[in-house]
Amino acid sequence: MDNSLTPTTPAQPTPFIRADTHAKADAVRTELPARKSVQSAWASDPVENRVSTHAALASRVAEVVKATEQRYERDRDSSTLVYKQIDPTSGEVIMQLPTESVLNLRAYLKQQENSRQAAVRKTA
Repeated sequence: MDNSLTPTTPAQPTPFIRADTHAKADAVRTELPARKSVQSAWASDPVENRVSTHAALASRVAEVVKATEQRYERDRDSSTLVYKQIDPTSGEVIMQLPTESVLNLRAYLKQQENSRQAAVRKTA
C-alpha cells in the first residue's frame, strides 16, 4: 500500500460569495455589477467630526495671531528685546514677552549694577 498523499483531482478555488449581494428594500437598480454596487449613505453609521479641545484652542490662537500686528522693540532701560502683539484697530498691547514687571526688574538690577561699579571706581 502506498502511503503518499497524491490528490486524485486537481484543487479548485472556492468561489467567494458576498453577503451583501442581495438588494436592499430601498435600492435603485443600476447597471453596476454586484461587486461595484453602492448603497445609500444613510444606511451606514454616521461619521463624527468633532474637533478636540486642543485643536479648537490652537485654531483660536491662530486667528488671534493673524489678526494682530507683531513687533520687536528694544527696551531702553533694560536693553532687552521685547516681543509685542498689538491689536491694529485699537493699538492695545495684547501680549508682551517679557512682561512689563520683568522689564522693570531688569532695569532696576542694571541700575544697581551701574551704581555699584561707579562706587568701586571712586574708591579705587
